[in-house]
Formats: sequence, C-alpha cells, structure tokens
Amino acid sequence: MTNQNRGLELADLSQVTDAEREAFGSFYTNLLGHKHRGLDYLLEHDPETLKRYRRYSDVATPENYEANRKLFVFGFLPFYALIGYDVGVRYLLRTRQKLGMTKEQIFEGIAIAFLVMGPAGMETVARALETYEWLEPEEPAQFPDGWAADSDAFRSGLDFEDLDLSDSEEQLLRDWYLRTLGEIPPYVSFLISHRPRMIKAYRSRFENCARILPKQFVPTTLLHYNVSRGFAHGIRENLLLARAFGIDKEIILTTMGSASLNGTDLFTLVEQTASDVLLDWGDA
Repeated sequence: MTNQNRGLELADLSQVTDAEREAFGSFYTNLLGHKHRGLDYLLEHDPETLKRYRRYSDVATPENYEANRKLFVFGFLPFYALIGYDVGVRYLLRTRQKLGMTKEQIFEGIAIAFLVMGPAGMETVARALETYEWLEPEEPAQFPDGWAADSDAFRSGLDFEDLDLSDSEEQLLRDWYLRTLGEIPPYVSFLISHRPRMIKAYRSRFENCARILPKQFVPTTLLHYNVSRGFAHGIRENLLLARAFGIDKEIILTTMGSASLNGTDLFTLVEQTASDVLLDWGDA
C-alpha cells in the first residue's frame, strides 16, 4: 500500500529515494518559490522523522495545498510575524497568491493579522515583502461553499467619527456580542467599564478589516493564532464567532490541526475552554 504526500512515500519509513527527494523539492519550490530549508535538512539527515511529521501534518490538515486547494485561513501569518520569521510570512502569502488571492485580498489578511501582531509583526511583514514580486492570479481563489464577503456582519452600529462611547452605543456593542457570540468576552466588559474609548477604537479596526474577503477569514485566522499562542479566551471567542458565521466544523478542526504543528498539547486548552462550543456546533 502506498501513501504519497508531497512526493514522499510515507508508507516506507526505511528509506528515501532520489525520486522522492526531487519530487519533495519540486513541490515546495513551485508553491513557496524555494525549497524549505528546515524540512530539506531533515530529508537529508533524518528522513524517517520527516516522513512521520508529514504523516501527522497530512492527518491534521488533510491534503492541504494538494487535492484541497480551497483557502480558508491565513494560518501562521500573525504567529510567524511576531516571532520574526520573515521567510515563513513570505511563503504563506505567496502560497495564497499561487492559489488565486489578489494583492488586495492579501492586504486584508494582513489587516486581520495586524489586530494581534502589532507593529513588531508588521516589521516582519515589511521585511518579508520588501522584494516580493506580486503575482497576477490567472484564476480567482476558491473558498469553501457558502463563504462570502459580508462586512455588515461585523457592524455594531457605533459611530466611529466620535471617539467617545455613548450609553446607547455601549448597549449596541453589548447587543452585538450577545446576538453574535451569545456572551460578552471579559475584555469587552473590562474596557467598557475602564477604557471605553479603547474598545471603540478597537472595534473600528475589527469592523473594517475584512471587506472583500469572506467574513469567515476573521475567526479562522484569529483562532489559529490563539491556539498557537495558547490563549484560552481568544480560542473561545473565535470559536463562537466561527460558529455564528456558519463555518463547517471540519474546517475549524483543520484550522486547529494546523496550529497543532507547534504541539498537540494545545488541544488541552481547547478542551478546557471551549468543549461546550464544539459539542454544540450543530449543522454549521
């Protein structure tokens, strides 16, 4: 029985052939624009460990970038940006362009990531794209069935021309969270009480970061990041938002599966903080 993945024969852990090496290198060169230095090092010195990793990765994110070419998340973008991995930022964005995303869509993905990665992360993005040659996709990107742009889904009704949060706007904001998530995240209650201008300024960013991308990219990208960094409240909030936006549960599990390439113990936090959300996913 064979088990081909990115040119590697995963059913045979005992060896790696020259044909496998060539096919593996070609896959990454075509998708990323270059070979993957870290994975190539394992291919040369410890191919069994690499093949076992590819087995895990393919189970966690089935046929990602291969048979499954529908885009649904910006993945490690904010995490890589914050740790300064500009090579990773560059290839993540290039892969999405190779699969049909326009420059405008990429910049909305960066805007989503900028909600959590801050100026330090943006400096990594700037380094990553300094000499990047933007692609002109021949075919538009494909997204999961039912995904579409819907900027109104984020609208709380706040007037962002006025920096102050009025009493009526406070109620509008609380209503949005209760209507959309079913609960109000603790940081929202804190900021309403202590720094109302701050929550209003944040909502101005949040409500305007995705206009041409499908709205579902916001919770998937922020969920991936919060699983990667191990932040319980962020995991719960974005699972609730993903459920509200009708994202298929398998896509959510694959999103978290991708983040688990940093360690499967991250699922402990998911279980502790949001098991009720996943169990009550319904037919979304």
